[in-house]
Amino acid sequence: ISGSGIMYSPGDVLMVQPSNRFDLVDDFLSLLQLDPTKQFYLQSNDPDVTVPSLLPKPCTVRYAVEHYFDIAGMPRRYFFELLAFFASSELEKEKLREFASTEGQEELFSYCYRPRRMTLEVGHSLEVALG
Repeated sequence: ISGSGIMYSPGDVLMVQPSNRFDLVDDFLSLLQLDPTKQFYLQSNDPDVTVPSLLPKPCTVRYAVEHYFDIAGMPRRYFFELLAFFASSELEKEKLREFASTEGQEELFSYCYRPRRMTLEVGHSLEVALG
């Protein structure tokens, strides 16, 4: 930090906010056929949940995916529960609901966590099923 001009005192806090790699962001946007330049305003509909203060107003889809979406992390059970709503075949819906259920945790572990699949990889493997 020496020579940077940054001033700090004992007890100050530094926040480091990671971002997604550009190639992963481009892949995600392409997979979901999203317009990266599309702008939106995010508003809270719950008084107990705030909108991130650093989120630009308006914000682009690219910025949100780059800085706020966890596309490189391993998806949680709720991810599969949500995907089930968009699956086009009943077989895929059933499989996604199973992953989201308590009973399907061993199978979810084998499919997702053991091989350490990231959200984006899961999206590609389900691309056909989701249409």
